[in-house]
Amino acid sequence: MTNLTEYQKNALEFENHIALTANAGSGKTFVLAKRFVKIAVETDSPVNSIVAITFTDKAASELYVKISREINSLLSDEENPVRRKKILQIRAELINAKISTIHSFCSDILREFPSEAGIDSSFIIIDEQQRDELVEMVIDEFINVNLQNGNEKIKKLIRIFGSVILTKKIFENVISNSTTINELKDNFYNKTPQEIEEYYEKLKMKLFNEYFLKRLPEFKSEFLFLNELVEDKGKAGEKKIFVNEQLQKLNSDDSVRNVLDVLHSFLEIVFTKSFTLLKRGYLNSEISDNYSSKINFIGDFVKEYLAVFGTNDLTNLHLIAFSKDAIELFSELVEKYEEKKYRLSYLDFEDLMSKTVKIIKEEKILDALKVKYKYIMIDEYQDTNEIQYEIFMPILDELKHGNLFIVGDEKQSIYRFRNAELEVFNKTKNEIKQKSSQNILELPHSFRLSPKLAFFTNSIFEKLFENPTEYFNEVANSNLVSTRNDLETGGVEFLIANGEITEPQLIANKIMLLVKGGKISFNDIAILSKRKLPFFELEKEFIKCNIPYVTIGGRGFYQRQLIFDINNYLMFLINPLNDLALIGILRSPFFYLSDREIFLISLEEGESFYKKLENYSSKSQVIEKICSVLKNNINRTNEYSPTNLIIKLMLESGYYSVIMSRINADQELANFEKLLSITRSFMKSGFKSLFDLSEYLKTASSEIEDEGQAAVRTESNAVKLLTIHKAKGLEFKVVFLIDTNSQPIMNSVAAKDLIIDKEYGLLTKLPSDNLFEEYKNFEINKVYNFRNKKKEIAELKRLLYVGITRAIDYLFISVTLKEGKITGNSFFDFISKTLNFNAEMKTLSLSGKLDLLIDSDGAFINKSVDMNLEIPVNCHPIDDVSLNINKSSFEFPVKSLNVNIDSKISDEIISATKIAVFSQCPRKYNLLYNLGLGEIIKKTKNIHFDDEFSVDVENKIQANIAGSIIHNFLQQEPTKENLDAVLSNSIRNHINTLSEINLENLHKELKQQLEKYFKSDIYSRLSSYRNYFNEYQIYLKENDYFLFGIMDKIILEEKLIIVDYKTDVINEKNIQKKIEHYYNQLMFYAFISSKYFDFHKKAEINLVFIKSPELSYSREIDQTEILSFGGKIYKIIQEIRNENFAPDLNHCQSCVFCVDKNCIADKEI
Repeated sequence: MTNLTEYQKNALEFENHIALTANAGSGKTFVLAKRFVKIAVETDSPVNSIVAITFTDKAASELYVKISREINSLLSDEENPVRRKKILQIRAELINAKISTIHSFCSDILREFPSEAGIDSSFIIIDEQQRDELVEMVIDEFINVNLQNGNEKIKKLIRIFGSVILTKKIFENVISNSTTINELKDNFYNKTPQEIEEYYEKLKMKLFNEYFLKRLPEFKSEFLFLNELVEDKGKAGEKKIFVNEQLQKLNSDDSVRNVLDVLHSFLEIVFTKSFTLLKRGYLNSEISDNYSSKINFIGDFVKEYLAVFGTNDLTNLHLIAFSKDAIELFSELVEKYEEKKYRLSYLDFEDLMSKTVKIIKEEKILDALKVKYKYIMIDEYQDTNEIQYEIFMPILDELKHGNLFIVGDEKQSIYRFRNAELEVFNKTKNEIKQKSSQNILELPHSFRLSPKLAFFTNSIFEKLFENPTEYFNEVANSNLVSTRNDLETGGVEFLIANGEITEPQLIANKIMLLVKGGKISFNDIAILSKRKLPFFELEKEFIKCNIPYVTIGGRGFYQRQLIFDINNYLMFLINPLNDLALIGILRSPFFYLSDREIFLISLEEGESFYKKLENYSSKSQVIEKICSVLKNNINRTNEYSPTNLIIKLMLESGYYSVIMSRINADQELANFEKLLSITRSFMKSGFKSLFDLSEYLKTASSEIEDEGQAAVRTESNAVKLLTIHKAKGLEFKVVFLIDTNSQPIMNSVAAKDLIIDKEYGLLTKLPSDNLFEEYKNFEINKVYNFRNKKKEIAELKRLLYVGITRAIDYLFISVTLKEGKITGNSFFDFISKTLNFNAEMKTLSLSGKLDLLIDSDGAFINKSVDMNLEIPVNCHPIDDVSLNINKSSFEFPVKSLNVNIDSKISDEIISATKIAVFSQCPRKYNLLYNLGLGEIIKKTKNIHFDDEFSVDVENKIQANIAGSIIHNFLQQEPTKENLDAVLSNSIRNHINTLSEINLENLHKELKQQLEKYFKSDIYSRLSSYRNYFNEYQIYLKENDYFLFGIMDKIILEEKLIIVDYKTDVINEKNIQKKIEHYYNQLMFYAFISSKYFDFHKKAEINLVFIKSPELSYSREIDQTEILSFGGKIYKIIQEIRNENFAPDLNHCQSCVFCVDKNCIADKEI
């Protein structure tokens, strides 16, 4: 996309506030990037005064890249020296731009004003796992202390919610909604019960007026119409007269009570118990058949009305009394959680926003932020919430100053379960509209969908989004305008599973047909579902059909066999008497013993299975080898960190090879990486042991079912399985929308549960005074349930819209119809009603108009075309479809695991370390990355490995940990003033591996080293620069591989400056060798950085030795040297792929694989 439509050009204007509604595939990120750069170039505002807020970190990263490219594009075209200088300055300042998520934006503000926020300046943002552990700890302490003190309120609460376990779940919900709890306590339950009851009455009347009263005239009219058709004679005639008299009592300004009385009068006269009009004695069969839609409307109205305004078990005052007591207890719990976080200097994500809202109420801070931030752009505004509104509106002085640009699409608001509030989008849009209606813009076009898909989408949603009620978060439709002129491309098809064949079978069959056709590859295809459950059966079918796939964020991470197997191994090492764990790993890919072999072992003598295994080892060399491996691992478990232990277990066995041979190898590998990441995070969160980790994994496998599988690279040639929520913002050539007839889950007020709502308060069902009686409902619960159900149905419709609009060319909608039954409020229910679908159809035909916006030589032309869409309805698969898929014929890229495993295929990741190792000695590279370090450790036990490549970390723990702490410390941008505090936090992050180290001495030693560095010339020079990144990762696509590097510090000024920190012990004698050792790594960083940032000037490489900063190395290099090294990288990769691993004998004397002056590769391994 290069040319701008008129709609996009209008959106670039920045003199006024703008609310932009952007249809699916309209190029809104493209507009955001253009607008950001336009403001930077055409105003005098510094880059860091332009704020761009995105929904996710990934979106922020993508926007940053697009802005960078836009700046580079301007630079390459600009000849005016003044403007060129300014663009260069913008590019240099971009590194400090506020392009981030709302949480990152708030974090920056809090770090700028920590004392005003009442927090530690070196606060730690905790992740979800750390937060969950802290919450569990606080809740346990809170319940135990209160029970020990005889607190009657908590005893009553436990009795009402049924158990301590259920009460804990309620408390978890309370802490997750701590901001709402505090607001309710201060502004809701501070009122008298009578005042709250009056407020509840207003909510009830609001529902009555917004929904029932507006529909009452239609109800009356339709009922009168049907009543006129009823015979005048007999009982039917009597009922006809009665109905007419009662309907005349209904008025357009009616009361709740009067409508209720009229409807009650109808119940036993003309309605069945299921709220349908009687056939016998009132309507006849002919009327019922011919006017079914009118009859359904009337029945639904009566059913809904009585559900809300019918008889109530208890008055709202009973609920209010409970809630006023409960809110006090909940507030105490929230306070305990806040105290615990404060003592640990922790903030969770909710804190970041709530504390920001609090401090910007201070005039001094607000004034500073008003001056600092002139332009604010917010993406995906339909999924924002009230608290974000309360942050940005004051900064913009309620739109009196500055410039606000919000972009979103009401039709794609699908995050209500994360407290997204569509009302905020509408409110902000109305406030901008009050400034000028010309500030409300739209991007109606779609560059994504083919004309056929755009027409299909419009056909559904112009009916599904018809007559929206804002009170229920319903949205209006805006038809897609296609920018594509390929009218015959793509199509839509229904796949109907009717019981004889399953949905997974239909889907797998269709995929094989598509791929066999030659125009579609596996990685063109995405399977979308509103829930994760259907993926399990689909995965089994794909494995059966040999279809490569990856599950993106699919449920059941902790239930994967890989996780079970690894944890079984850990449990066995902790306790060798654990027979189940041992049998599990023997049967797993760790050792692959057959059931027959395990049975034979079980016949041996021995009190435990491990003892039986040892006794059997004399009969089998294989078992003898297994016993040797197990014994060695038992004896050496404590020598490894849990992460390195897991790596070792995978590398020394055949397990890694097994997962890489599977059809879903990418997914398995990503899951393994995720487990390593979880392990590292878990071990950093306190005094944790291997036993604690194993127990955590064991608990998670039984209790945490919704943990998503690891993300995988989307470039792999495999079908993607993901939820619609995960697919938001993505697009695929072929989309399968599956499981479309499943029953949607509607949340409602229930017994032994609690709804926390900022508008309705605390809602639950309660027993009367006798706790053993049935739980009763309240009128306000019914009001909430009705409105909430309508909101959830509206969001389901929007979720369907998001799912359908992910497709570029082809859309397949699969559904399971048992006996032709369509589930109410399912996706297929929405589709079938709008398209008048029935299960007997072979083809569904649609016709109508579609607007196009076609690019003609740089100018966009509007035109309208006639569309005729034939949609096949496929109920049976084509027999005998086989692709004979050979996995090796497709790309399965392997990520770098940092565990010395490599791949020789395209799209591999080449790190600085790999290039450095190959430069030292090609044979050393082969030993490390191709033969596998774990195997070498096992077979050459006398080898002493250096720090850089060691998996065996014996005698190195303290040095390695010290290095990690220093790197973590420097990453946090400390100053001389806060050195102690930041260093303490860095040490605390590594506390789990320091149980035997004198922490006080370690702190003192590291502080001395860092103070020495802070006093050095190299620190003074490097810290004087302002445009920099710490711990910056770069993935650079070169040819058919990726170059990857993590730089400790990268500075973008007039020249590119690379900084690499080292904690080696050095002196005048070994300094030159150290520089030579690290030189290739620094040159690698210089090459990928200059390419990534499109920097064509000189660069500078810096090797900073923290312990001896006076010996640090700096060297300026020009582009010729950088490009020359790029050529060296290319040659090395070719050598690796050609398997040219000739030894470099000059490296032998310092090589870890040189034993007794001989390379181990020359020995028999």
